[in-house]
Amino acid sequence: MVLATGTDGPGALVFAERLRRLVEAEPGTPSCTVSVGVATLDERMTTDEDLIRQADESSYEAERSGRNRVGGCARPGDSCKGGAQA
Repeated sequence: MVLATGTDGPGALVFAERLRRLVEAEPGTPSCTVSVGVATLDERMTTDEDLIRQADESSYEAERSGRNRVGGCARPGDSCKGGAQA
């Protein structure tokens, strides 16, 4: 888990995509990829677990959409969907 304080939703998605690309580009056998879930804290979340749950759901959505992807919310209240692989 990475907590990027001071980063807005679009910035968090950019950060997550950079992380995904770094993992994908790492040489080695076997090759390794990662699906990353992004969540944005909003006023409806009342506990830390709410934010973690949303990030977890975003990660699973990214995997379901094809793995090696970034999925998540760019803004509070967005519908979180699995994102595209770059």
